[in-house]
Amino acid sequence: LTSQLPDAPLDVLILNAGIAKTFDPVAATARDMWLDHFVTNTVGPIMVFQQLQHLLERSSSPQVYFVSTMGGSIQSHLPFPSGAYGASKAALNFIARKLSEELPHIKVVSVHPGMVATEKALETVGRAFAGNEAVKAKLMAICISPEQSAANIIAAIHSPIRSGRFIRVDDQSDIPF
Repeated sequence: LTSQLPDAPLDVLILNAGIAKTFDPVAATARDMWLDHFVTNTVGPIMVFQQLQHLLERSSSPQVYFVSTMGGSIQSHLPFPSGAYGASKAALNFIARKLSEELPHIKVVSVHPGMVATEKALETVGRAFAGNEAVKAKLMAICISPEQSAANIIAAIHSPIRSGRFIRVDDQSDIPF
């Protein structure tokens, strides 16, 4: 990756990785599902950050945004089956917070983009809530377009939010870790 990029400063890095392949209860989630979720949702963004950190260090105001989810908040527990997904995103939030402490010259923020109506997300909601039309309908009602989510993330980037936070991008309010 770094060999394909110019040797120039990188001002903003948005790290977005996510799979939600299982909705089994925690006690029934297979080892390979745990590993898949953590490798993709937690380790993947960290590896990309590590590869690009030297370019961020060249910027006068470097910023890193880890795309997370409210489902990765331990305190704001969401009552649906998301053990492997939620745990992997909670770990990502921890990493972002830790990076903000270790690298105070880089703004590091975890962001919840909202319930984004991508093809994959809609398929995931359909699988996770098969047979529970009321919950599916509620989730579909709060979905936003990918374009709106991207606009909200860009607005967050241009706002004076502090490093080390976990925020909703629609109103930039804090989400408890």
